[in-house]
Amino acid sequence: MLIEPCTPPHNPNYEYDLYIKWALDQALAMEAELIAQTDEMEARIPYRDWDDGWDDWSPIYVAMYAMYHGAYAHTLETPHRDDRGVDAHYAAVWGALKFVAQNREAMIRDQIEVFRRGFWNLLQQPIPPELLPEWDQYQDLLIQEFPAAYVIPKDAGFQVSPHQPATLIDFLLCNDIQVEQASQAFTLDGIEYPKGTYVVWMDQPKRGLANAILDDGLDVSDMVDLFASILPSVWSHPRLWGIDLAVMEEKMDLRTHAVNKADVPQGSVEGDEACAYAYLPTSIVAIKATNDMLEGGTILYRAAESFIDSGRTFGTGTIIFPGDPALADELSSRYALDVSALSELPDNTVQMREQRIAVYGDEGVHHCLDELGFGYDEVLRSELNAGAISGYDVFLNRGLRWSDLDAAGQASFTEWFAAGGDYVGLSYRARSFQFAIDADIIDVEYEYDIGNAIVRIDCVQDDSIAAGFPENDYAFAYYPVWFTDWATDVEIAASLDEGDFLLSGFWPDWQTSGAAGMPVILYTASDSCDVTLIGVDCTFRGHPRNTFRIVANAIYNGLD
Repeated sequence: MLIEPCTPPHNPNYEYDLYIKWALDQALAMEAELIAQTDEMEARIPYRDWDDGWDDWSPIYVAMYAMYHGAYAHTLETPHRDDRGVDAHYAAVWGALKFVAQNREAMIRDQIEVFRRGFWNLLQQPIPPELLPEWDQYQDLLIQEFPAAYVIPKDAGFQVSPHQPATLIDFLLCNDIQVEQASQAFTLDGIEYPKGTYVVWMDQPKRGLANAILDDGLDVSDMVDLFASILPSVWSHPRLWGIDLAVMEEKMDLRTHAVNKADVPQGSVEGDEACAYAYLPTSIVAIKATNDMLEGGTILYRAAESFIDSGRTFGTGTIIFPGDPALADELSSRYALDVSALSELPDNTVQMREQRIAVYGDEGVHHCLDELGFGYDEVLRSELNAGAISGYDVFLNRGLRWSDLDAAGQASFTEWFAAGGDYVGLSYRARSFQFAIDADIIDVEYEYDIGNAIVRIDCVQDDSIAAGFPENDYAFAYYPVWFTDWATDVEIAASLDEGDFLLSGFWPDWQTSGAAGMPVILYTASDSCDVTLIGVDCTFRGHPRNTFRIVANAIYNGLD
């Protein structure tokens, strides 16, 4: 039976010396109870028994998340899916509870010490030498130096949309992290921030969790023994949720006041009664509003190219509806969107409609589409082999190979593509890309590598797939894919940055991979079949919310 604590390296945001002081002895007590209550079960405690390979780096695991709240948490695993496994878990938990009963006052005192260190901004302490594995090469590298604060502006001048920072602030507050707002305007690193800007001071009890959520993370590509098999190794809510923030390294003399919820985003209607109105696809809320209106029968158009109206430029992908002041007011009040009046309906637009979407994917894909408000059906390989694709307009594929289909399934897809079916390939070890190549619907070549990382991407401006994104942004790459060759009819929507494109995470030898500056999102648009291939992972476990909108743009792009 596996009983944590884990091997090094440990995430630097824990107060690990206080955790391991009790967690190791508690694990030993759990092991003793396991042996006492069962006849055949043995225990493996990674911290004691293994050199590396079982990490507590990522807060996505329940036990690790609990540790940020000061808990002594353990993952327990048994190989038995019968009564033996139940008995083993019972014994281990009983051993843990007995240990807590015997040591509760001292354990609670050290839990309080976790929060006291945060409140007083005290330095972290190393693992006590008597508890430190001799081989631990990471101990001195992962003592965290916390900044004074994170600064999160909420205004349109800083953010692509006000919805994203509001979502982040409410997420922080839900996690018992203290958030404040500036009571005055202030200047940080030469940039002036207005009154009301959010400030997350790091001298607070749960500074470790706050920093884990807001920090960029580390480049851990050299920790090959650990992160080659244990994923993911990086996360950053601001970077992956589309939020701009700043780091205050040294504490400023700044008056702030506490908040218990984010300010509700406010929409607007610019202009009077008009021939048409427009809004930009810069948030999940904007996509959700679009799908809600399509479901309700509202006539909507999508700009197929940029246009100018009354001296203002609107980019490709702008959503447009005929002049309806009441609908404009509803979008402003209900969805908090900024709606602009147009003097005329642009020439090059495509009327939108609800599309029938078939999905071969995981829960991350489903969560993405649910958040965006798309209706869809999950399809099985057996159903696709039986010709089920014929009833759909768009196929979203994350993981199905062309070779997974039998002859009948391949024939039905070939016929469907020829009739105008659209294809969106989502990244998972390049399987969906090879599907498109084998199906002969796109002519590209690619490479992919092991890794999981937050990468800097350059988005093509005024592009239908990158609509609503700034020129420079971030994405999550899981088994990252980049394209090395493509036909003349293929358009590029986004590429990896030409320089140091890796912000944080694990991607061995990324500097010499040849991926710098190469396309990661491309597409073709033709009369027969529109194809989009997305080499960054837009939907990974439902987390990189900002890139959900790329999936929406890919679905919308097939309208004709």
